[in-house]
Formats: sequence, C-alpha cells, structure tokens
Amino acid sequence: MAELRPIDTDKMLAPDPMPDGGAAPQLMWIDIDRLVVDAAYQREVGRAGRATITKIAAAFNWSYFSPVVCAPVEAGFYAIIDGQHRATAARLVGKSSLPCSVVICPLVAQAGAFAAINGLVTRMHRTALHRAAVAAGDAKAVLIESVARDGGASICRSPTSLSAMARGETQSITALGACIDRFGRETVVRALRALTTETRNYRGMISPEMLIGLCLLLKRRDVTQAQFDAIDLYRVEAAARRAKLERKTDALSLLICEAAAQKLDFRGAP
Repeated sequence: MAELRPIDTDKMLAPDPMPDGGAAPQLMWIDIDRLVVDAAYQREVGRAGRATITKIAAAFNWSYFSPVVCAPVEAGFYAIIDGQHRATAARLVGKSSLPCSVVICPLVAQAGAFAAINGLVTRMHRTALHRAAVAAGDAKAVLIESVARDGGASICRSPTSLSAMARGETQSITALGACIDRFGRETVVRALRALTTETRNYRGMISPEMLIGLCLLLKRRDVTQAQFDAIDLYRVEAAARRAKLERKTDALSLLICEAAAQKLDFRGAP
C-alpha cells in the first residue's frame, strides 16, 4: 500500500498575529497571447533559462504543469509573476492557453510575490528526487537502486548527516550513476561490496571519491577477491587525503586508486 500521510502541523508554531492573506486568487485558463513579462522584476531568459525551457518542452506533460501565477495589468493583459519558463515551453510545444492562478495586486506587490515565490522554496535534495524517480519507474534511478542493493548498500531516503547515517548508507547518487555508466554494473557492485563488508563498513565510507577510486582500481588492475579483501580501505583513504594535501592538485579518487594499488604491491598475492 502507498505510504500516505496527512498534512501535519505538529511541532510548528502558527504566526502571531495571523496574516489576513489578501484576496483569494482566481483559477482560470488564459490565452498565452495575453500573458506578458514585466522587466521591472522578472529575470531575462539567458542561456540557462533557455536550457530549462528546452527541457520542460521536451518532457511536456500537463501533470507536470503547475498553474502560472499572474496579475491583471492594462489592456486585458496579465503579467506573469511565476511561470515564465513554463509558459514559454508551453508555447514552444504549440499550446495556446494555460491554467493560471490570478492574483489582484499592484506592481510593487507583484514584485514582492515574485521574490517570495522564488525565494521561499525548499530546494529538493537529490535523495528526494531519486526516491520520486524510482517511484515513477525512471530506468536510470531504478538501475542505481538495484546496483546499490546488490552491492549491500542503501540510498538515504532524505538528507542525512554523517553522524546519523547508518552503516552501508550513502547519498552518493550522482557518483553511483556516473560509475555505472563509466565502469559497468558489475564493477560498481564489486566496489560497493568491498565498502559494505562487516569489517569495512564505516559510516560515510561510500563517498564519491572512494567509489570512483575503487572502480578505477578494479578496471586498471587484475585484482583477486582475496587481494581486494586484504586492503585496509580506511588507511587507504587516510593515505590518499595526506597525499592530496601534499600535492594539492590530484583528484582524491585517483589518489585512493593509487594508494590501494600500492597496498596490493606491498602485500603481493595472498
């Protein structure tokens, strides 16, 4: 059964005094030709904005589309307060009208609303985005989840500090995806298993640098499982961090690979 929870205000304080909230917005469909952008407070659409619009257009779906917030201005037009990129993407894919939340407010209040809407946003952490992608059946997210599970690891469900992280947990979602693309599934699973064995399973051990470093080692060297199991990865990471301080330029993942290789050469074949 789906994990559903009610809106919960427990452990929160209501504002005192209570705000009056202003006039309630009106929900309506508005022709895109009647939507305008007020340069007094709206952003210019630059390179990053055009890239965002292109992404929205490429995956356009009404179920992803939140209403454009706008306010009536002169001559029957509506100034967009929030939704300039969405509106532009909709026009790009041939839509002629959009669902809008129309608020009644003067220019100063429009600018204030723009700042509030775009400033008071809880940024989505990569762990939350990953969970949503897995639930939606996104192929890459499902693959990352599967590889982590096969390697004995688990991806944190929400932002987690190192002290609160359980052994075997990781937030290195981007690194996992990149390593799968670069080194292949089996190599990443093997690296994860090395990091989640009972004797090595330190909190925060599955870092991007450690994961990439071990994958590099496994791809560059013919390493037996016995040799791999004999490496003290905690000391390897410490040695790599010392080397980084001395060299000041080398990537930590490369230094981890190098330090681990030195341990193999020192020990020889078991």
